[in-house]
Amino acid sequence: MEGPRIRVTVIGAGIGGLVFAVALHRLSARVEVDIYESTARFTEIGAGIGMSGRVWEIIEWLGLAEDLKPFAHSFGKPIQYRKADSVEGIDVPAILQKDFISFHRVDLQNVLCKNLPSSVRVHFSKRLTSYAQLGSGKIEMQFKDDTTADCDVLVGCDGIRSTVRPIMLSALASDMDKAGRHAEAAAALSGVKPKWTGSVLYRCLIPRDTFARAFPNHRALSENMLYMGKGKHFISYAVGTGDDVKLNVGGMIGQPLLEGSDYDGPWVAPGEKAEVIRHFAHFEPEVRALASYVDEPSRWALHVVPPLPTHVYNQVALLGDAAHAMEPYQGAGAGQAIEDAYLLASVIAHPDVTTATLPIALQVYDEIRRPFAQEVARKSHESGLLHQFNTAEFAQISAEESALGAIDAAAVAAIGRRHEELTAWSNSTSLQGDVERARRLLDDRLAAPGRVSWNEL
Repeated sequence: MEGPRIRVTVIGAGIGGLVFAVALHRLSARVEVDIYESTARFTEIGAGIGMSGRVWEIIEWLGLAEDLKPFAHSFGKPIQYRKADSVEGIDVPAILQKDFISFHRVDLQNVLCKNLPSSVRVHFSKRLTSYAQLGSGKIEMQFKDDTTADCDVLVGCDGIRSTVRPIMLSALASDMDKAGRHAEAAAALSGVKPKWTGSVLYRCLIPRDTFARAFPNHRALSENMLYMGKGKHFISYAVGTGDDVKLNVGGMIGQPLLEGSDYDGPWVAPGEKAEVIRHFAHFEPEVRALASYVDEPSRWALHVVPPLPTHVYNQVALLGDAAHAMEPYQGAGAGQAIEDAYLLASVIAHPDVTTATLPIALQVYDEIRRPFAQEVARKSHESGLLHQFNTAEFAQISAEESALGAIDAAAVAAIGRRHEELTAWSNSTSLQGDVERARRLLDDRLAAPGRVSWNEL
């Protein structure tokens, strides 16, 4: 027998929020979904997006694979890694990230919108300003246009600059302070503000056909490439379809000593081609060729969300970048949002979950997804250090020394092996095991709900 309906509000219509809404529709007929988006229409920031085999499996579970395949690149192709900050580069011999499937973000968003059921209500130009937990258990939301709405569960899919996250963590910290847990309260509040990584990324889309006419034999035309160098690296892979295929390129400049400091300036701003050319002037010719076609790049100051003590509190949950915005060095940020979305939808859609037991379902989501996503973030951070020869064994080597051969083929091969270890999870594991574990935990706790308390956070 179908249980009472559950009203879910999603803040943010990015990839994570849309996947979550589609998954809820696929998994349960008794969940009502409202999406509130601050922009006037569906938009996606950024260009390329990569998926591992683990994430593609979720796309298949949701019945989206056939719609998405026409927009995909690189099925079965790895990313080729190469030390390139000298006249003659060194290929990394290990085969890394065996399944890398790339898309243009807009194409993925369009497929998700096409599969968004009419029962999901999307509200545009609605910016959340605050929310409050009512005595009835419902959540009341206040928007910038002075309108209000309520729901049974609120899910913050609103990115690294989330509005939901600071409100949720402040409520948690307040309750911890009242319980005399002052150190834990302070730790919770430390997750309110994103942290600068010390890195800056130049991003651009290069028309493939235009680049091919100038460099017809360039390996970036047929391969996914990541060019490594001391303190910086450059990546290129294809996105788009038909006559509109482009090379999604990014030049990353890392400054580990600035990690955690305040970034002075806008996080995203126009960059200059000359800046990119200057940063990669000592790299091998094929990198310089790509840099010479980086017209009107955008410059991104990369920030992350520090590890949070929880991704849920009461009947509020965080998903994707709002919960664990991470560095992009494993191309896993969007994939982790998709994993969050599917597992969270699975526990909310459990046939025995009611409005009264939603906190139990959300805590199961947190216990399973938060440690995994935070471990992926840690591995991604280490991958970035490897890409730029900034791990401890290379800390004293300068860019000039690296260009002259101070980092040899044996060291590059060792980096390849370590990076392969760090990325093995993305194609050798499945979310299915976690989904099944979540269902078992939920079954147990719904049978004895008194075993779970928010005071145990």
